[in-house]
Amino acid sequence: MAETVTIEDPGKVIDALTSRIAQLERQLEFHVDQNRQAGPEQFEALLGWLRLRGVIPLYLGDMNYDVLKEKDFIGDEYVSNKYALRVLENAPISQEVKNVIREAANFGMNRF
Repeated sequence: MAETVTIEDPGKVIDALTSRIAQLERQLEFHVDQNRQAGPEQFEALLGWLRLRGVIPLYLGDMNYDVLKEKDFIGDEYVSNKYALRVLENAPISQEVKNVIREAANFGMNRF
């Protein structure tokens, strides 16, 4: 696996760290490519799993669904399945209630 290097030889330390960084970057690139190729079927399976556990993805920002789609903030997997992501701004409740929900959720920084 990794070579043990003493601090007395800084050149070897730098080489070992550079090698490890390159290895981690290759692993990251591999996983990113895998996620890109996963496709909508994996997304649908994940949504099903979340729904079974009562999880509802909710966007708490102040943009509505159409603006999110227009600005390309949501991917095609959400566009093809409009019900995959709930958007608080589209909810049929008053703006005051929406603001209370945002504040209670710490503007998306809390998980319920």
